[in-house]
Amino acid sequence: MKRRFLLSAALSILMFTPALAGPQHVEKAKRPLARGAQAAPVPQSSLADLAAKYHSEGQSAAVLMDVATGQVMEVWKPDVQMPPASVTKVVTTLYGIDSLGSTYHFTTRILATGPVVNGIIQGDLVLVGGGDPALDSDELVRMIETLREKGVKGISRKFLYSADALPYLREIDDGQPVEAAYNPSVSGLNLNFNRVHLEWGKGNGLNPTARAERHAPSVSTVRIEATDRSGPIYKYEEKGGADHWSLAAPAFQKSGSVWLPVRNSAPYAAEVFRTLSRDYGLLLPYPEKSATPPDGTELARMERRDLDLLCRGMLHFSTNLTAEAVGLKSSGQLNLASSGIAMQLWAKERYGILSPVFRDHSGLGDDNRISAGEMASIISQAGKAGALDGLLRRYFVPAEKGNKPALEGVDVRAKTGTLNFVRGLSGLIHGKSGQKLAFAIFSANLEERAKIDGTKARQPGAKRFANRARSFEQAVLRRWILSHGR
Repeated sequence: MKRRFLLSAALSILMFTPALAGPQHVEKAKRPLARGAQAAPVPQSSLADLAAKYHSEGQSAAVLMDVATGQVMEVWKPDVQMPPASVTKVVTTLYGIDSLGSTYHFTTRILATGPVVNGIIQGDLVLVGGGDPALDSDELVRMIETLREKGVKGISRKFLYSADALPYLREIDDGQPVEAAYNPSVSGLNLNFNRVHLEWGKGNGLNPTARAERHAPSVSTVRIEATDRSGPIYKYEEKGGADHWSLAAPAFQKSGSVWLPVRNSAPYAAEVFRTLSRDYGLLLPYPEKSATPPDGTELARMERRDLDLLCRGMLHFSTNLTAEAVGLKSSGQLNLASSGIAMQLWAKERYGILSPVFRDHSGLGDDNRISAGEMASIISQAGKAGALDGLLRRYFVPAEKGNKPALEGVDVRAKTGTLNFVRGLSGLIHGKSGQKLAFAIFSANLEERAKIDGTKARQPGAKRFANRARSFEQAVLRRWILSHGR
């Protein structure tokens, strides 16, 4: 799909960067939330009471719409621009499927630049990444087994890798703790969600592995040492293209394990491929980056499942790498900021909303903004078109007391989003009578979020905020289910 709106990206930055709105009274939406929508006068004081009960500090917003008619049924601060966190991934899913098609496949290939003679490739072997965010070590083994089945025993020249299918990002967001495995690098060649697994105790030492379900080869592009210091627990630096981690030894006296992010994903994937090949009798030289676009005879490939299924997994497990790979591939942009703007412009054109702000595709960054009204409008229009069918995860809404559901026979499908002092939830309510409702519920305390020390994974007060925000969204959903979900 041609993205004609990209030509106006620079102008959009100037025109559509809304400031965070101030406090609002309870009111109907000030603008249509979907094409042709008509706001309906409904009792809103209960939403105000719930907001006051659970959000004495910070802000909250909530919007409910009828999918069939586009009618706005109930609102609370619908126009306040708030961080959507991982709810952003719903927009990314719709953007990716609209741009690439639901059956698009990320593909990883192995090429030979010369013929195979007596088991030896007369030229280079090239590992070509296609940007697949879900490639793992087990799948590398399957490609190696295909090479062996074709009689490949060695190569006469170089082992090359190509990662140009996507731009390289050292990390998704620079405001995260250094050890956050959910904030890895991104490139055209990714492996194991660009993480390494570290297990210690029981004689394991500190040996990082490229762990998948069946295979866990050692990794030499990631080096780890323990030092005798009290803190911080993790320190990182890059040396000669390798990740070097220094860990505070006192924190690792008991047995345990952790995932750490990989900052140089393409060399990591290529080196793991080389290690696994050796286990199958295929000896390869040290990998080098291909200086030219890859060309040659395809010997093996690993093709990812359809994009809609990949995105379904992303929405269920909230994988940031998948979101950024899908978004970058859809936009064709060379950096994350430009790619986010491309998605922003697409959302405005496709769904008729006025002022979303996207600076990434996962929602991990601080600068993303969208109102509950705009998010509910996207969900409503996509839900009416069936674009979210089978993609969203079931969300359990308990009754006010106990673990039974708020109302039997009502099915809620939604995407959550959580950052420190930010909480979002948006999706669809399928009523017992067949009615389909779209909703968005956001909570944020941006004053507290602005005080965050990005080096710390745990922030004082963040857990309390998250618990209150979750209680707020469940109370709002109970109200809607009992009022409209029958």
